[in-house]
Amino acid sequence: MITSAGTYPTWSYFVRGHGCREIEVDYASATGHLAPDLGALAAAAVREGARVVYLANPDNPSGHLHRDADVLALRDALPDDCTLVLDEAYHDFRDDAWAPAASAVWPGVIRLRTFSKAHGLAGLRVGYAIAPPETLAVLMKVRIHYAVSSLALAAAETLLADPEETREHVAAVIQRREALAGWLAAQGAEVLPSATNFVAVRLDSAERAAAVHRRLLDEGTLIHRPAHPALGHLLRISALDDALVPGRLDAVAEALNA
Repeated sequence: MITSAGTYPTWSYFVRGHGCREIEVDYASATGHLAPDLGALAAAAVREGARVVYLANPDNPSGHLHRDADVLALRDALPDDCTLVLDEAYHDFRDDAWAPAASAVWPGVIRLRTFSKAHGLAGLRVGYAIAPPETLAVLMKVRIHYAVSSLALAAAETLLADPEETREHVAAVIQRREALAGWLAAQGAEVLPSATNFVAVRLDSAERAAAVHRRLLDEGTLIHRPAHPALGHLLRISALDDALVPGRLDAVAEALNA
């Protein structure tokens, strides 16, 4: 299985727990840019004879969004017997999330969606997959019975029946995200472009990021710092109302101006 070094770690926990061999490739990195390297993922899959490639799009934790055309080009570059697992947990925050083509079935791809982000049902652990019928048939053979509770299903159905509520919530999150990104940039932060419900700030070292993270924790403010050493210099900040409270992120501003 091929993945990007530092992307959503829970996937890797399960891969390793099942005894699979995992190979990580570095992110593509430049000023103002940090993204899964699609070319490196494809090359590693061909070289290693991989059966699965994992890609989060939009990415966690960088927030980067690859165009659908680029994702499909990645799929075409993979071996025929290699499946692209496309983690679209943050799909609803894309500008084109509601377009008719947004839920297209792509051959050789499993598109994973969740109600944990834009819909606010993280505690209920409910989501779904979009994939070709033959792939879904295999998944149905091995799925856990009663993995999703009747309460979770009822909550998901309620939200699906009122899509405008979700759209309003997403619009509010995006407005907060842009305000947060603007404030951080004004403090001198390198704010990475985001198509999610968070912004990622790239500091000049993992040590500085760790110190800021630790200070904020001591003050009772929780933000995310990736545990993977490849991305230890990032801080991921959710676009909550609380993040915009004056003084809440002073530790970040002070670190940037130190």
